[in-house]
Amino acid sequence: MKTHASTADVSLENFHTKGFILLRDVLEPTVVENTRTAMMILVDRAADHLVSLGRISDRLRSDPFETRLYHLYKNNLDLAPKLFREELHMAELYRVFFNSSLLDVAEKILGPEIRLYPNYTVRPKLPDWAGTLVLWHQDGGYTESSSEGSVNELRMVNVWSPLVKATRANGCMLFIPGTHKLGTVPHVKKEHDTDPT
Repeated sequence: MKTHASTADVSLENFHTKGFILLRDVLEPTVVENTRTAMMILVDRAADHLVSLGRISDRLRSDPFETRLYHLYKNNLDLAPKLFREELHMAELYRVFFNSSLLDVAEKILGPEIRLYPNYTVRPKLPDWAGTLVLWHQDGGYTESSSEGSVNELRMVNVWSPLVKATRANGCMLFIPGTHKLGTVPHVKKEHDTDPT
């Protein structure tokens, strides 16, 4: 497996100074393909649901992976999924959730006792629709208010991986280096970036 940096030799300097580590080619191609297969199953289910409601007649099975969900929902945004969470309990996703290379990196940061937090999420990105935008936030801003306790006590790391080429135009992860050193900043509850505050 080709990696940007061997998971055994990952320097944590970026993690401590900037708040993130960029790893490339860590997931084996079969893991990525199984994950895309799982997403295609979810899109098939979504297409079946739209057909059952009479919203579409064509399931668009020949559309490419990258655009099929959008084409199914472009005239049905009122029903479009903002995220998939409960639906992710699928055998095809086991090797991504419990990937040994990613767990090795997490162990370097957290130590040997690791728990997969049960809010793993797949977020589709639909063009020009606020429903799939993710607001600027710190995950700790949501955790602090939970019964789990302080984010400092939890010691959490997050992993984000795109299933298509990610760019600013189509919804890549944006991160402000060093903001992890600010502590938990106040969060304003709103649904979309375009909501007035």
